[in-house]
Amino acid sequence: MRRARRAETTGAPMDPIVWARALGINVEDVDGNVFVDLTSGFGVASLGHRHPAVTRAIHEQTDRLLHALGDVHPSEPKIALMERLASLGPWPETRV
Repeated sequence: MRRARRAETTGAPMDPIVWARALGINVEDVDGNVFVDLTSGFGVASLGHRHPAVTRAIHEQTDRLLHALGDVHPSEPKIALMERLASLGPWPETRV
């Protein structure tokens, strides 16, 4: 905890929980205490931490390609997503 306090400004009124691992809605700290994650942070908000389907999809994608400068050289998954999102738009020429 002291290392985190010296290196990071969080604006938190108390010492933060130092997370060690998480699964579903639960987070375990470095001391083995388990908490319900009520922070709703980033991608875990809808499916929880380490959801098997998300973890599997990440592994499948990183086995093929981790980063491709998608703004310059789009990957097939990005193109498929753009086409799907555009198809949901109100006009035939909708672009995303």
